[in-house]
Amino acid sequence: MPYASVADVPDYVPEKHRAQWRAVWNSCYQDALDDGKSKEKAEASAFAQANGVAGPNVKKTECPLCSATSVVLGKCDFCGYLERKVFVVGKVVGDSKDWEFQGVFTNFDLAKAACLEKNYFVGPAELDRRLPTDSMEWEGVVWPKV
Repeated sequence: MPYASVADVPDYVPEKHRAQWRAVWNSCYQDALDDGKSKEKAEASAFAQANGVAGPNVKKTECPLCSATSVVLGKCDFCGYLERKVFVVGKVVGDSKDWEFQGVFTNFDLAKAACLEKNYFVGPAELDRRLPTDSMEWEGVVWPKV
């Protein structure tokens, strides 16, 4: 069930991340329900994504530009540096090579959590990088549920 206020957020979420955690959880939960998922699967997905973005174990690393220890999920809170790697989630449709875009994430664990069935995959991509015009194998693609 959605969190009505920041006060309802689990106690383990750091105070400064509670509003963000609530917004992510509520959005992900509603998206999953809208996609026809059960309440249990919607909650599991929402918890995984909210905890990955604003939970107690979010890791901060040193920024390669300003050296501040303020980089969370690829973005520096101090200078605004944005890591250029993202993870695309797709869903293969039927027996074809066609696939549907399911989302893009700055964190592999969040992308993996968005893979709800065995026909979902995660592939890395670099922002602002032009790819060859010829078809090619997508290096680094994983199928978390297979």
